[in-house]
Amino acid sequence: MKANTTTSSRSGKPPKRKQPSTKATPKRAPLPSAEAIARLADAGQDVSQFFTNRGRMMTPIQRVNVDFTAPMLAELDRIAESLNVSRQAVIKSLLRQALDRHHVSALITDAHLDEPQRQRLLKLLKD
Repeated sequence: MKANTTTSSRSGKPPKRKQPSTKATPKRAPLPSAEAIARLADAGQDVSQFFTNRGRMMTPIQRVNVDFTAPMLAELDRIAESLNVSRQAVIKSLLRQALDRHHVSALITDAHLDEPQRQRLLKLLKD
């Protein structure tokens, strides 16, 4: 059993803390919405203060329909369940790997490599 200990002062009140338990964080002014920034820009005002150029530009996502056989879907679902990710994540990951291998293979074919370099790259592809 764990013993409880308390500290008290002569007045019976708990002692005061010397420092606050958490640091006070300064409140930031809320940023305007994208629509508000667009209205300011349309009115000819400078909106550069709202853009930091620190983020990275996301390429647009385009949805596609792909037909899979039932056994292939079952296999993808088993992999997704074993990795604890979505089916979509498995498909995207496998497709990315296949595209990377394709690009490396094209590089090997097109590049002027000597035979030892070519063999090292081919070995990497197999791994």
